[in-house]
Amino acid sequence: MTTINNQISRESFLFACEICENDNPSVTHRIATHFADEMTNLVSNGAFAMDSLSYCVNKDGDAEDLCFKDNQPGYFDQNDKFVPVSFENFTKYNLKLDWMVKSISNVLGINKDYEEILPNLLWRVGFANLDVEVPIFFARKIKEEEIFDKINKALKKRRSDFEGAILTSHSNIPSYFSSKIAGNKIISLRNCLSADRSDFYIDKNALKSAILKTKKDGFTTGYRSACFNGEYFRFTKQEADVLECLHKAGKPVHKDEIMVEVTESSTELRTLFRSSDSKNIRNNILQHDSKGYYWLNLN
Repeated sequence: MTTINNQISRESFLFACEICENDNPSVTHRIATHFADEMTNLVSNGAFAMDSLSYCVNKDGDAEDLCFKDNQPGYFDQNDKFVPVSFENFTKYNLKLDWMVKSISNVLGINKDYEEILPNLLWRVGFANLDVEVPIFFARKIKEEEIFDKINKALKKRRSDFEGAILTSHSNIPSYFSSKIAGNKIISLRNCLSADRSDFYIDKNALKSAILKTKKDGFTTGYRSACFNGEYFRFTKQEADVLECLHKAGKPVHKDEIMVEVTESSTELRTLFRSSDSKNIRNNILQHDSKGYYWLNLN
């Protein structure tokens, strides 16, 4: 597993995000020299694997086939004369995609190993503590329609009971991306980095706001989250179904009728709303009497 040794700067990580969006997430030495500070910081943190191009650049800036003569790299010019080149002329730096995932995992305080869901495209980072445990994914090249569809299909197959976030290296999320994939909000990493710090740091409040923000008190569409008096709440799918049933009824409903309405399983209503987050709803919003009737107190 890749180890993060030094402090990653904010600008360096954003530069890595730009590289991450390339079909081949790498940068040549020629380009790297224009981003010396960022590259130095990233190299010192183990972000790259050194590799070689199959070509080098001549004195006019044109590409030439790379070859070796007596173990010396170079190329043959128009006069068939061998022209030696230095190591830098054909070096490239391949961004380690697992380094990107591990960096996100570290800064969010996620200790468990990540999982690669789609090779080189989508990873499950783990659960971040945002007052409640929230599933976090990382995806690259998500703006491309074909890749978007692959990610959509993959996450729908493994839909969680809890909504989460898909963090992406793409910096300019189109407006139509505001919808969620399998309950997971797509968020650009750029938009959740702390602007007040020079190091790479994900602002958990900004991340939480992006996932859970509602325009006013009440339930979000689908009843999977809610906001009351400035406090956010998260619900499992079954809890959301119960809340939707009671909210739409607008009156006390017997627990047996509720469970017949929202589930075909043997789960009982008393077993729901047990998480640290949903307990607040159970104690303050979800009311019941001794006869088994439940209703919502939204006043």
